[in-house]
Amino acid sequence: MTPFLRAMAVWEGEACARSFDEEIRTLLLTGIVISTPTFFGAMRPVCSAWDYHTATDPIYVAEPGQADCWHVHVAAGDWRYGSRFLLENPLAFIQFERNNCLRIYRSDKFIPRMA
Repeated sequence: MTPFLRAMAVWEGEACARSFDEEIRTLLLTGIVISTPTFFGAMRPVCSAWDYHTATDPIYVAEPGQADCWHVHVAAGDWRYGSRFLLENPLAFIQFERNNCLRIYRSDKFIPRMA
């Protein structure tokens, strides 16, 4: 299964506020979508102080200079590619959801473990 198809499968296995298509379409406007044969990821810059709803809804965009965190909406495949992007575009924190619970980590501690 390709990374793109594995990312789509996340929406089938969890309760999600939006469809996969809605999420990715919005992130094409407000964030970053990376799709290669070995990695698929969608993320956007956010403020680490934002509440759960604002941090996870791709419609919200951080003001220039406000973002201090990458919110990873979905990632599948070889994380070395995704971690390379995050290292080249550093923000202080990285966050993602696991089982609809928001997790936040310091980028300088988290990303090197993924590379």
